[in-house]
Amino acid sequence: MFFAQFVFAQAVGIRTDRDQILIGEKINLQLLVELPGPGNAVKFNLPDTLPHFELIEEKKFDTLRSGEKFILRKEITLTSFDSGSQLIPSFPVEIGRGSGSKIFNTKAVPVEVGYMPADSTGQLRDIKPVMGVEVEDYFWLYVAAVVVGVLILSFFLYRYLKNRASKPKPVFQSHVPAFEEALKSLDALQWKGSERQEVQAYYDQLSLIFKRYFSREKNTDLLSKTTGDILLMIKKETPDFKPASSLADALRGADAVKFAKFIPEQSLALDHKIKIREVIQALYQLKQKSSS
Repeated sequence: MFFAQFVFAQAVGIRTDRDQILIGEKINLQLLVELPGPGNAVKFNLPDTLPHFELIEEKKFDTLRSGEKFILRKEITLTSFDSGSQLIPSFPVEIGRGSGSKIFNTKAVPVEVGYMPADSTGQLRDIKPVMGVEVEDYFWLYVAAVVVGVLILSFFLYRYLKNRASKPKPVFQSHVPAFEEALKSLDALQWKGSERQEVQAYYDQLSLIFKRYFSREKNTDLLSKTTGDILLMIKKETPDFKPASSLADALRGADAVKFAKFIPEQSLALDHKIKIREVIQALYQLKQKSSS
């Protein structure tokens, strides 16, 4: 049964649920007081200290009735940390009725306190059972990541090469801006004489300076275009371009020198150079306004 021992002394008894415990394990006591009827007073004080035992819990008396008799029951929970054969001491219980009283003593209860039996098998035992580990294979995940990365890089490389191929290359490679290059070339152009070859070289260079500037601005090779073609292009793009007449005068002067063997005066040649400069400056300012 649940209670292994019952010791009864007259009207007072004590019983325990076991007579052997491990160190630190609980042992439950029940103090039983049998009274013949009502009108009896029971006085019980548990000692403050119990040799070799520690008090864990002490409950109040509860009352059970068996016929005309009353049974008072108190539950006490102890433990011990001293190994060996220990003894739960006797407890005095005073029962009074009227002016008289009598003290009853419970019997001492022997208890064996021991350790967990040693494992004779010699095997190591874990505190917790071995947990299974699931090994996840990430090989295909890595393969998918590499494939996606290659596709993304290929896409951006394709876009880069496509844009690079579609982007028009500069007609004339130069580290100097077109406007600055044109003005420097005009400053360097000098009238060297009225001989036909000298005049021809002067006007060829003057025409080349403007066509090169205009070609770089339009990113189109216009060196082979005639004066009429260039004037028509400027008229279509900027109908209200006032310096167009000055440009026509200078370029037609160059055509006259080249095809009609016209030899102009030095003053006229210098005036044509000034007009080309004014046209280039006007085109540059017009570009700056449109970009802003």
